Amino acid sequence: MSYDFVALVPEVAVGGDDEVLAAASRLTDDESGVETVDPRIAAFHAELAALVENLPDDEKWISVWPLAPSAQALFVPVPYPSADEALLTLLRLTARHGLVLVDLSSDSVDHPPQGLPVSVRGGDGTRLGALTRERLIALVHDVGGDEPFLVLDTGERFAQIYRESDGSFLLEHANESGHVGTTVAGADEAATQLWLWLDDDSEFGAGLTFTPVAG
Repeated sequence: MSYDFVALVPEVAVGGDDEVLAAASRLTDDESGVETVDPRIAAFHAELAALVENLPDDEKWISVWPLAPSAQALFVPVPYPSADEALLTLLRLTARHGLVLVDLSSDSVDHPPQGLPVSVRGGDGTRLGALTRERLIALVHDVGGDEPFLVLDTGERFAQIYRESDGSFLLEHANESGHVGTTVAGADEAATQLWLWLDDDSEFGAGLTFTPVAG
């Protein structure tokens, strides 16, 4: 038994969540043999395929491979233990391609958000596929509780913050060059640095001293 997601073109994801869920089920059950796949579904499928095919066989997090897109939808079944990881990746990819992500297993619908595509995971349960600067600032200021962290992942690199008890933040990031970290004074600076990182701005890290993070 799998945990089931569906990527839909927005034109068929209209009405309330019940209507969108019904459309997702109907379109993925379509066996009419439609040859023409919407370009957005095709591009999403190609990027997802490239991502999954490059993983070792024991790390592939899709239950059935290869996937078979229909004209306006792509059904993506994943093993239950991989559902959270898959959700983060699929939110980012559907946001990038302007698609709606439907979670058939929890009956939820995520419409394409505004902002830069990035997987977002927060200790408070936040899961997003894109960010505006304003949303990022709000998320950073809300970091707290028992798991006071926020992680951003573009697929090629990641950054994360962890709020200390004194209100400062540990800021870490990693790419092909390694995993490094530093401390910033508060939420405003943490949000500024995360946005610079996400926007690939050369000012990211200016004036900060990063040191290697022990593995």
